[in-house]
Amino acid sequence: MVLHRLGVNECVSAVCCDKAYFWVQISNLPSRHMTKEYGALIGSTLGEVILVDASESGRAWGSCVRVRVKIDITKPLCWGRMVRLSGSYRRWVSFLYERLLIYCYWCGET
Repeated sequence: MVLHRLGVNECVSAVCCDKAYFWVQISNLPSRHMTKEYGALIGSTLGEVILVDASESGRAWGSCVRVRVKIDITKPLCWGRMVRLSGSYRRWVSFLYERLLIYCYWCGET
């Protein structure tokens, strides 16, 4: 469910609810690519990157890189993709959408 708080002079029919904000966990990255830069680069393939959860040095810690992304929810959500990390090195990365309770990782439908 997508909610939108109406402004004082905002008309209900003018509200566009086709985008939503998600925290997305990007996993299966080698440790040297667990950075703010790669998080933003990979996150931008999903939608508009708002924030990458990383330390001041730009490193992400743990098993994934967390990225806040504004995503077009009229399309199926992507559960992973092949990304080029450096040169011709390609790797599959997986996406986990935080707090999304009903989601089919097979077809991408909610």
